[in-house]
Amino acid sequence: MRLVALLVAMLVGLVGAWGDDGHMITGEIAFSLLSPEEAVKVKAVLGDGWDLAKAAGWADQAKFTPEYAWSGELHYANTRGELCNFNQDEDCRNEAGIHGRCVTGAILNYTDILRRHTARLNVTMGNFGPTPSPPTNEAMEALRFLAHYMGDVHQPMHVSWPGDMNGNNIIVTEGFEHGKAIFAKHSLQNCEGTGPDILSDWVGTENDCKTQCAKLGDPCVGFVHVAGPAGSFRSAAGHAGKCHFRSGQLQRPRFDDADEMSCYERVSSTAPTVTSVNLHFVWDEGLISRTQEIHHLTWKDYAAKLVDQVKMGFYKDDAVHWADCLAVKETGGVVNVKTCIGEMASESSTIACESAHTDEFGAVIQNGAILRDAYYQTRARIVDQRLAQGGVRLAALLRYVFSTQVSPQSQPPATPITTAGNTTVLARMNMAAIIAKSF
Repeated sequence: MRLVALLVAMLVGLVGAWGDDGHMITGEIAFSLLSPEEAVKVKAVLGDGWDLAKAAGWADQAKFTPEYAWSGELHYANTRGELCNFNQDEDCRNEAGIHGRCVTGAILNYTDILRRHTARLNVTMGNFGPTPSPPTNEAMEALRFLAHYMGDVHQPMHVSWPGDMNGNNIIVTEGFEHGKAIFAKHSLQNCEGTGPDILSDWVGTENDCKTQCAKLGDPCVGFVHVAGPAGSFRSAAGHAGKCHFRSGQLQRPRFDDADEMSCYERVSSTAPTVTSVNLHFVWDEGLISRTQEIHHLTWKDYAAKLVDQVKMGFYKDDAVHWADCLAVKETGGVVNVKTCIGEMASESSTIACESAHTDEFGAVIQNGAILRDAYYQTRARIVDQRLAQGGVRLAALLRYVFSTQVSPQSQPPATPITTAGNTTVLARMNMAAIIAKSF
C-alpha cells in the first residue's frame, strides 16, 4: 500500500495531505466528537455505505478523475514567497491569479453550500425520525470535500512555499523509516559474531562516505566501504559502492574465511534499500507511518488514541479552545468562518517554516538530505496535534453548520467552485471573530 502511494506521489507531483490514513483519522476523530443528533445528520447527508472517515479521503481519489480534475488546486494554498504566515485575501489564489481557488476558499464555499442543504435537512428530519429525506448529490459532495479540505488545511506542507511546490521538489531520504535506511544491527553480527552497530548505508565512493559520515555527526565514528567489481571486497578510494556507517568502536570487519566474506556480501546485497521521497510525502505519510509502525497502530487505533488524548489526556486542556472561533456561545453569537479558517491555515504555514522545511538544527532542508530519527522524534508530536486539531475543528464546523438557523427558502443559492470561463464565484459569509488560541 505504501509503495503504491509512493509511486502515485512521484507520478503526480502534488500529493494529497496526510494520505488515506491521515484523512480517515481526522474524519474518525470528528465523528466521535459529534452528538448523536449531529451524527444522524452526517449519515443522512452522506447516504448509505458512507461514514465520515471514508468521506474524508474521497477527494484525493476524485481529483484524478476527469469529472473532478478541476479540484486538484483546491487542496493547498501557497504563501507569498517563503513567508511564514497566510493571508486569505492575498494568498488564496491559483497559479492564474484567480482569487478563492485554494484550500481555504474551498472550505468557505462548501461550508456555505452545506449550510443551505442542512437547513432543509433540519426541516425534513423533524425530531430525528428514522427516515430522513434522501441526501442531495450537492450536499453529499459538499460534505465529502469539506471533510477532506479540513484535513488538508491542517497539514503544514499544504500551506507553504510555492518555490519548491510545497516540498514536492525537495527529495530526501527517510532515514528514520523502519526497515528502509536502518541496516539491522544483527546482520554483521550474524557474519562476524562481534560486528559493529550499523547506523545506515549509503551509495558512493569512499570519499563520499567520509563526507556523509561527517554529516551524521556524533553517532558516526566510522564506516565500512564495500566497493569494486561484484564479488570482491575493497576499500580503495575512487570506487563506488556501499558505505555502512557505524556507531561504537571504530573497526573494520575482519573476514577469517570465504564463508564470512560471502555472508557479509549477501547481507549487503539483500539489506533494505534506502528510499528517496519528496519532503511533502514525508509529511503526508512518512511521519504517520513511522508512528504506526512503532506503536503497532492501525489508522483506527491511531484515531482512538488521539480521541482519548483530546477528551481526557494530553490535549484535554487545550482542545477545548481549539475551535472557539466556530462556537456561537464563545463568540457572542457571531462566527466569522473566513477569519477562523484563515487562522488555521496560518498555523500550518508557520509550522511548515519552523518544523517541516527545516531540520532539527533549524537548517533549511535541501535536496539529498537524510532525515534522521531526531527529525521524526521532534515532529511526531506536531503531526499528532495537527491531526487532532483537524478532527476537533471539523466536528466544530459541522456543529456550526447543523445548528445555524437558516431559512432555505430565503437563502440565495451559493455558486460552487467551477472552472467555467476561468472564473470563480465563492459563497461568502458576513460574520466576525478571531481564533482564540493558535497552535
